[in-house]
Amino acid sequence: MSSEIRLKEGELTKYKNMLQGWKNYHFKLESSYLHYYKTKYTREPLGTTTRGKISKVTESKDNPLIGFEIHLKSGEIWKLKAANHEEKINWMTALKPDSVDLFKSNAAPLSGQQASPSVPPQEQPGPPPAYEDINFS
Repeated sequence: MSSEIRLKEGELTKYKNMLQGWKNYHFKLESSYLHYYKTKYTREPLGTTTRGKISKVTESKDNPLIGFEIHLKSGEIWKLKAANHEEKINWMTALKPDSVDLFKSNAAPLSGQQASPSVPPQEQPGPPPAYEDINFS
């Protein structure tokens, strides 16, 4: 998976309860933390979970086009809606609990991907130039 799934933010609609219904929040996925805020400019999150507490992410049966659910290991379910189908898929992919942790240097590549070296390859130096090739004038 690519690194852009590890840092993601945007507006999602979250179901609170029967009295409050659906409300818009600003969600931010940073490393292994998923926070949601009242607005993009709010400093303190209203809620937070970690990727380790997510047991699965599923498409909503009520609204499969833009809806999805985050199932936490505690049994809590966050019901969410994205602005469109593509954004829903991007969030679901980013939140999958089996995503590779790109912040661990020893993360194994997913099947079909090649491992990238941890240090960029160095150019192999060639032989030094012959003295007769150097212009001293």
